[in-house]
Amino acid sequence: MGLLQIFYEPAKVFERVREKKEWLPPFIASMVLVVLLMFVAINTIGMEAITRKQMERNPRAEEMMGKEKYEEAIRGSNTPARKAMTFVFAAIAGGMVILVVSAAMLALFAMTGAAVKFPQMLGATAYSMFPFQVLLVLMSVLIMIVATDKADLDMQNLVATNVGAYLNRATTSKFLMSFATSMDLISFGQIAFLAYGLSKVTLTSYTKSLMLVIVSWAVYVIVKSGLSGLF
Repeated sequence: MGLLQIFYEPAKVFERVREKKEWLPPFIASMVLVVLLMFVAINTIGMEAITRKQMERNPRAEEMMGKEKYEEAIRGSNTPARKAMTFVFAAIAGGMVILVVSAAMLALFAMTGAAVKFPQMLGATAYSMFPFQVLLVLMSVLIMIVATDKADLDMQNLVATNVGAYLNRATTSKFLMSFATSMDLISFGQIAFLAYGLSKVTLTSYTKSLMLVIVSWAVYVIVKSGLSGLF
């Protein structure tokens, strides 16, 4: 009920999260969506093509491994065991994102004196992210279906709603590329809706919630871009 209701009556969903600490349905649904996206990607783009694209992000990988082992590693990614591991890791990653964001928000709101429990924060975060995950999956699946050269698709930047999608990865610094990919329309929508959900669950003003979310997002972007520039 809540998974559909979040699209047309979000206020009631967040009220239920505050009162009943509901978090499991959107949490599980988010993990399923990530696995579904990977399933479609593997069966349209191909596991070898996905692996090759990931390894090409490190231009020194082929030189360090040698061409034979490099190609062997790519071919080895297409085994049933590796595919199964990919689904497991995708599900874990989807859940971890929600857990980490929830923990960060709990810490920030606790410092402001908001009386909120972790299950409430977890529910608010999971429900806030769910509509945008559905949108992202639908857009990604559509792109994978209609693309003529599927092997050229980049799973890490499949939907071109960010600035980084229009930059040349080969000539752009890692710091700038990481920063540019964070300038994403879907992410901005998530930030606004997450702030709305948190304001309803924590009973704080939307402006205050939005500022806390933006600050935490800005710190994340700066740290992520800085680390990518170093490595």
